[in-house]
Amino acid sequence: SSTEGTTVDTLRNVGVKKSKLATNYLDIPLEVKYYFSKNNPSRGLRLTLGAKVGVLYGSHTKVKYEEDGETKKLKQKENYDLNRFRYGATARLGLGGFDLFYYQSLSELFESGKAPGGAAITPFTIGLSIVIF
Repeated sequence: SSTEGTTVDTLRNVGVKKSKLATNYLDIPLEVKYYFSKNNPSRGLRLTLGAKVGVLYGSHTKVKYEEDGETKKLKQKENYDLNRFRYGATARLGLGGFDLFYYQSLSELFESGKAPGGAAITPFTIGLSIVIF
């Protein structure tokens, strides 16, 4: 069967395997970096604190589901009542060529009162990055 005309709302009656919301922001960071080893900053411990602001330039959902024994994917571009602007705090702790980073959004992901279930959702990110230069 065809997925033509299939929307996220009509997927409630099929076996959804996976779904995700992807948001794309253009971010501008402002950071202050402190090197614990003044003699060898590229090899010593470093701490970076800062903030970033961003503007939303795209968003979509991707749903993987099963229908009539076939696995199908549906990608749908919409605004989903997402906040157009975001801002938050950042921190990084690095040693040598690696940084452990953390970002905490201080703005809600969705416009006020429009989040699923009415909850205030403020995303965070934790990760490891490789520092090339």
